[in-house]
Amino acid sequence: MSTKELPAQPIKGLIEGMTVLQQVASVRKPVSTLELAVQLGMEKTRVNRILKTLAYAGMVHRTSNRRYL
Repeated sequence: MSTKELPAQPIKGLIEGMTVLQQVASVRKPVSTLELAVQLGMEKTRVNRILKTLAYAGMVHRTSNRRYL
């Protein structure tokens, strides 16, 4: 994640969600939860929950082999 100074009342979950979304977009190929977790230095469970939320919102697509794009 970025080392920029955060506002006084940052919403950590929103920042993490945007970080995951940016990473999925920048990879430009289907990527697994584990790959994203390693790339971002985040817990796999957290990344998985964020991806499921993003998929629910229609912001990412989950492929049949459980990768996201």
